[in-house]
This record gives sequence, C-alpha cells and structure tokens, in this order.
Amino acid sequence: MIVRMTTRRFILARALVSVALLMALATGCTQSTVGPNASEPAPSAVASVPDELVAQLAPGWTTLDLESQWGTTTLAIIPGSPFALLGIPAGYTFATLSAELLLAGACLTCEPNYYIASPEAQQGSIAVYEGDFTHEDLADQTAMDRVRAPRGLGNKGDGIIVAILDTGIDPTHPDLAARVRTDGYDFVSLDADPLDETDGLDQDLDGATDEGAGHGTHVAGIIRFLAPDAELLPVRVLDTEGNGTIFAFSQGIDHATTIGAHVINLSLALDSYSTVGHYVIQQANLQGIVMVSSIGNDASFTTTHFPASLPEVIGVAALDAADLKAGFSNYGPIVSVSAPGEGITSAYLFQGYATWSGTSMATSFVSAAAALARRAAITDTPAEIQTRLETTATALDHTGQPYQGLMGTGRIDVLGVVLSSGQGS
Repeated sequence: MIVRMTTRRFILARALVSVALLMALATGCTQSTVGPNASEPAPSAVASVPDELVAQLAPGWTTLDLESQWGTTTLAIIPGSPFALLGIPAGYTFATLSAELLLAGACLTCEPNYYIASPEAQQGSIAVYEGDFTHEDLADQTAMDRVRAPRGLGNKGDGIIVAILDTGIDPTHPDLAARVRTDGYDFVSLDADPLDETDGLDQDLDGATDEGAGHGTHVAGIIRFLAPDAELLPVRVLDTEGNGTIFAFSQGIDHATTIGAHVINLSLALDSYSTVGHYVIQQANLQGIVMVSSIGNDASFTTTHFPASLPEVIGVAALDAADLKAGFSNYGPIVSVSAPGEGITSAYLFQGYATWSGTSMATSFVSAAAALARRAAITDTPAEIQTRLETTATALDHTGQPYQGLMGTGRIDVLGVVLSSGQGS
C-alpha cells in the first residue's frame, strides 16, 4: 500500500524529529543548527550570543507572528530572505524556544547566533607595529616576488569591487584612500561608517585591548598593492578585538552582494556549520561573486572550518618563507591554494605599516588574484575563476610532510593568473 503523508503531517513529523534532537542538545549542554533542512553534520559546543536565536521562518510565517505568539523580539533580518535574528524572551532557552517554533511549523531551522573571529584573534596573534615601516617595506618584501606580483601590466583590476568583511578599513591611509568606497557598512556599530580604529576597550575581557584593530586595513593593503585599481568595499563585521557574530557576517555578505561586489575576502571563521551563513554565500555565488576565505590558524587538519569548507568558497592556507606550511596554518582537503602568510608587511592604522602573520594575510593575496582574474574574464563563473587560480598555482614539493597533498594545488601565482587570461599587456 502506498502511503502519502499530507504536508501538515509531514512538517509535524519532521518537527518532532527536530524536537527530539533539541532535547538531546539541551541535556548535553550543546547547541547546533536544528530543523528538517539543517545540513550541519553534528552538534557542536561553539560559543554563541546569549538569548539570541537565528530563525529560518517557514513559508507563511512572519516575525510579527512569532512576536505575537512567543514574545520574541526581532533584532534584525536579512532582507528578502527567510532569516531573522530573534531575542529569546524570558522563560525560554534556545532549546525550548526552538522546540516550540519547530513543532508549530513556524520555522524550518533554528541556530544560535554563533561567535566568529579572525584566525589571528582566535590564535592570539597581533600585529608588529613599530612606526618605522614604509610603503617600500610592503612593495619590496619577498612575498611579492614569490607570488609574482604583476608590476606594470595592463590588468590592474579596474572596475572590480572587492568587499572586505573584517574590522573595517582606514580610508585615510595613503595607500588606500583613493580606492575605498563610501557605500560600505558597519554591522558591529550599526552605522554607515565602517572605520577600522582602536577604542581602548577590552571587549572580550581577555586582559588586552584592540588586538584585532587594523586587521581589515592590513588585509586591504595587500589587495590594493596587487590589484591597485580595484575598488575596496569596507564591510565591518568584526570588532576591535577581531570578534563578531554569524548574523553580522551574513548581513555583511548580503550587503556586499547588494552593492555588486565581484570578490569577497573572508579572513574570518567559525568552527561550526551555519545555515544562515551558507544561505547568503549561496546567494552571492549565484550572483557570480568569488569568495575567498582563510583556512584557520590552529595548526591542525580540518575539513569543517567555515566558510572555507563550503563548495562555493576558495580556502587558503599559509606558507612560511621556505614554502613549507606555516607553523600556525591549518591544512586539509578543503584548501584550494596556498600563499605567503608569515611576517607579511602591509598597511596599518595611524597611516602606517605593520607586520602580521596568519592565514588572513595569505587569503589577501588570493583575493587580489581573484580580482585580476575577474577583470580579465568578467563573464567567468566563480568555479571557473577558482579553476584558473588553482591551475596556474606554482606546485610545491611537500613530499614526506604530514600535510603532503593538503595545501591545495600550490602557491598562488598572481602573474600566472593574469597571463593565462591573455591580458598581460
């Protein structure tokens, strides 16, 4: 006998499975993406913002419905999407509210508002700023020679917008002022001034202040040098400590997509899967945007570092001066290419320059190469751009190393990317 379950009963049955999972999560003191459409592999104990919930509303339901029936507060939305950030009302926990929302068929998935961070913030790496570095230290560093910076060629990335989701950008820096766009946004302070600056506050209560300040400016300086005519879109999703949330990240991706970015640099990460984060990345990918992300600074094998683990994102590992894996860099099958990431000099706060190490720096080299590849082949898909970056990379011999075959196809070759397009003149 063939049994056809009605839509209402089907939703209820799937919701009951989700509720059972939520109860297990509650008793196990972990939180995770839950719901019938959740594709995250396993529950995790990643830290999240207390009393907040990211809801994927079911068709026919609105945030006003949830406010009326459960007393939630709508904190933010992703325009044109089913996702909303909700405040959890008194008397509920994440698990109990999610269970009721799913059981009622009001939501397809619920997840915490996970904390995210730059790899350097997670590692505790800070910039070395002594006040005596100059632009020449950026331009003449051996890393630029190793990636074959395309000096003097016709393709400089003109007409290409590179969004940098980070701590913001200092638009007064002499290296950057001419190329920083004014339509960025600050999803930390919630204003239209995504300035990269210090605030003198210990935001994460770790005994140090402003460890992440200047990170976005440092990333921007590398991209600006390699793709000097590309426009830089500052999207601030990390605070001065280098920390943020997955919902601010998702708002940032959505903003960059709306503005018309061609490349998005993501020198940040979450050690878990996120449904809302993947949704906005998929939407950006459908718009032809190339996304490049750091693989992380945990010195470990990984297949799950988010968003580098996603098929729509180019994952980047870091190399040391000898083209071996930098001691801090993660590695794994989700790495597409590698780039220099140890002792990289770039633009910094106070209109100066600093040296920093991390997979964030490596990612910047690859984002710049992606901008030049996009300029050379404006109609190529993100997957075609990724293939170009991978196939032109300089192969490296890591025979006998534990990370052999797990650092992507090689070291990014920026000049090779340009010449492969036939637009090197």
